[in-house]
Amino acid sequence: MELIFILFLIFVGIFAGCMSGLLGVGGGFVFAPAMFFVLQASGVPEDAALLTAFGTSLAAALPTVLTGALSHTKQGNVIWRDALILGGAGILTGFLGGTAATYLPVRVLT
Repeated sequence: MELIFILFLIFVGIFAGCMSGLLGVGGGFVFAPAMFFVLQASGVPEDAALLTAFGTSLAAALPTVLTGALSHTKQGNVIWRDALILGGAGILTGFLGGTAATYLPVRVLT
């Protein structure tokens, strides 16, 4: 791997960590685009790079999300009515967005 990629990835890691600490969100909003550009610069075709970057970002977030959800459930911090409404809406819109994304060209998604 070239030095520029290594420096870029170090910067992305520091930036994502700072944003996560400041905003209280995960780093996926930084890591997914960075991974896409690194994969594309490494010669991976655009469509495969996009799918790999988004899929990897989602897979990496899953353990954190599950751990946080379990912890808050054990502490009694979950309002189940609201959680079920938001969860149902998330499942529906995730399905609709995923379906729409299969029909959109890669250029629109990037």
